[in-house]
Amino acid sequence: MRDNGGVASHPSTQPAARAGAQNGFAEDDVARFLLANPDFLNRHPEILAALSPPKRKHGDGVIDLQHAMLERLRGEVTQLKDTQHELITATRGNMTSTARVHACVLAMLESSSFEHMIHIVTHDMTQMLDVDVTALCVEKVPGDSAPIPPRGVRILDPGDVDALLGHGKDAALVEEETGHPVVFGAAATLVRSAAYMRLKISPRTPPGMLALGSRSTGNFYPGQATELLVFLAGVLSLSIRSWLDLPE
Repeated sequence: MRDNGGVASHPSTQPAARAGAQNGFAEDDVARFLLANPDFLNRHPEILAALSPPKRKHGDGVIDLQHAMLERLRGEVTQLKDTQHELITATRGNMTSTARVHACVLAMLESSSFEHMIHIVTHDMTQMLDVDVTALCVEKVPGDSAPIPPRGVRILDPGDVDALLGHGKDAALVEEETGHPVVFGAAATLVRSAAYMRLKISPRTPPGMLALGSRSTGNFYPGQATELLVFLAGVLSLSIRSWLDLPE
């Protein structure tokens, strides 16, 4: 039997048609619309991806390979969309990180004195990088019992930089960290994740380090890209060397 629209009805489609009618449209209306607009799914492929392809009946024990392939392709499309979303999110995160590091570099270059630059690193940079604490550290010279560091600079024991970063490494990221009390001082109790960058200031200066601390576990983690942080540490090293008129 056909209705006025000329679309055949079938008993198995009646529950779906009733469900469509309850939602304010009839299944026959949808069918007529698709027949009148054969390119609709080409213009809206996202709808096609959400539809369930019909299974063909071949008898007991026979697998519908076409249906299985369509289901597999649908899963691959979903996976590609998820991967695309992750890439977009990562790209936006990298752009944000780049902008923050550039802001720190500009602030250091615009500093009016060595003390002003130290203040930028140990105070302003915390907000610029969206971390909870920043620390500028330098190892004491062996034999100096009571070195007097510039205000805001923390003094480490000889060998501490290599112990925290690893010998010869420029950066180290720690996913779960109990804040180092000498590095982070009174703010050490806040730190749950940390990043350490080596400062290569001058052959005349002891090893130095820039440390970033976050109260969020996993904010820094091994495998995370460190190029921007190493670049920031390089600019800081150059700035210190320039202000103190030290050789390379």
